[in-house]
Amino acid sequence: MVGYHYHVKFSDGTIQLGRPHEMVGAHCENFNKNSIGIALSGEHFFSQLQFDSLFMLCKNLINDYDLCVSDIYGHNELNPHKTCPNFNVEAFRKCLDLNRNPMKVDMMLGKDF
Repeated sequence: MVGYHYHVKFSDGTIQLGRPHEMVGAHCENFNKNSIGIALSGEHFFSQLQFDSLFMLCKNLINDYDLCVSDIYGHNELNPHKTCPNFNVEAFRKCLDLNRNPMKVDMMLGKDF
């Protein structure tokens, strides 16, 4: 079984379900028990459709679980040996906080708002 709870496809931003939320993930060592893992296809290249889907998914999870934007982390923020998600997570959090859909170019270039 896949270690993530969600996977966002590159081609069309489709969100594929992985593990149910009730099942502990296998996506971020030492943080699996109390987190929901989301993976995006691609390593350094992502589509605008992926960012659109990721934005809506995170907004829904924030609402469903009464989370704060500051509860959203990139893998590299929890494990210094990782580079993923390979986009500017701080800029993404700011977009979530402002309820502003993230633009791919801003996320990839690390634009600070």
